Amino acid sequence: MHAQLIENREMSLEVPQQKYQLDPFTLSFQNTEVEQRYRQSEPIRLLPYIRPGLVIVILVVGLFGLLDSLILPEIQTTAWEIRLYLAISILAVLALTYTAFATHLLQISLFILMLLFGFSNIALILAVHNAETYFVGLVLILMYGYFSGLRFTYALLASSIVVASYVLLSLTYIDSAHLNVLVQIPLLIAAFLISGFAGYTAERQRRLLFAQTRFMEEERVAQEKLAMHDPLTELPNRNLFQEKIEQSFARVKRQHNQFAVMFMDLDNFKTVNDNYGHIIGDQVLITIANRLRKHVRTEDTVARFGGDEFVVLSENITDKHNVQIAANRMLAEIAQPITLSLRETDKITINITASIGISLCPQDGTTLKDLVENADDAMYSVKREGKGSFKFFNTTPKTA
Repeated sequence: MHAQLIENREMSLEVPQQKYQLDPFTLSFQNTEVEQRYRQSEPIRLLPYIRPGLVIVILVVGLFGLLDSLILPEIQTTAWEIRLYLAISILAVLALTYTAFATHLLQISLFILMLLFGFSNIALILAVHNAETYFVGLVLILMYGYFSGLRFTYALLASSIVVASYVLLSLTYIDSAHLNVLVQIPLLIAAFLISGFAGYTAERQRRLLFAQTRFMEEERVAQEKLAMHDPLTELPNRNLFQEKIEQSFARVKRQHNQFAVMFMDLDNFKTVNDNYGHIIGDQVLITIANRLRKHVRTEDTVARFGGDEFVVLSENITDKHNVQIAANRMLAEIAQPITLSLRETDKITINITASIGISLCPQDGTTLKDLVENADDAMYSVKREGKGSFKFFNTTPKTA
């Protein structure tokens, strides 16, 4: 069984690594659930960086507007109108980041904003037939798109549209007297490729960091679960049961109520292991654990203490009659025949019963040790008197 648990543990470590595989082109996680979680976390992670970036861009747009009036006074009106439209668009996106729609519309807004930046710059280039003045701005726009918080695929699409539009419009509207515009095309394509590669690398690193963080969190949860749960049945173990019962002690002191500890041991379980082997014995334990889990109240706790011993913490007990009903219900459920596959075609039916000892807090003890020992004593009293029943600590036997 220990070898099987080790094998299952190794498999659990491989699964998250497969789950976080990236598509090599789009950089999307191949697991749709992981991709959805990544996209949901984007606004929370990116907004603290996007907002200052948008403010800086507005200042840059204003600065370029001042430079337009000094460098190209003949097109002041056209340049200022374009800059004004850009500033309004940026302010609109900035305002969007403070609304509930940011989660759904942020990416498409940044995509549109990048297109507006590109087209406005192209319009200025074509207006003066001079690429040298605004070409650097066009390159900066391509790079900004990849580092503005826009996803790689969206930034790639937007930059492709901008570059294609520049090339097409240059070839269409620029005559031979203004070849300086055409000369910039190879440089723009080079900038497009370099910025695309840088943007690809940056987003890949962001996603790998997200995957590593998620993987480490899942590992932490798995380690906590391993420390607090029985590896075979996945029921709480002694450690978690200790925490639960300490919380119950605190509630008893505050609310002056009581709770019950039911210590349960399967009858003649050793014969199951002797006759059919430990694999079948483990399946029986798992079946019993699932039955107990389904037939207790949501506020109650079922734990496995080891071997064939189970403990139930039953909260908010008003009187012994409630505990009797719960004990009888569990005994009846455990006594139901268990059908298992011995081989591929052979099936076996196992009939098994349980003996339960019950202690009540506070009258039978105010520590975990006292309550478990007293319930254990009551359980062994049931074993001596015929098994398959339950008994309260220091009371007369009851028959299920």
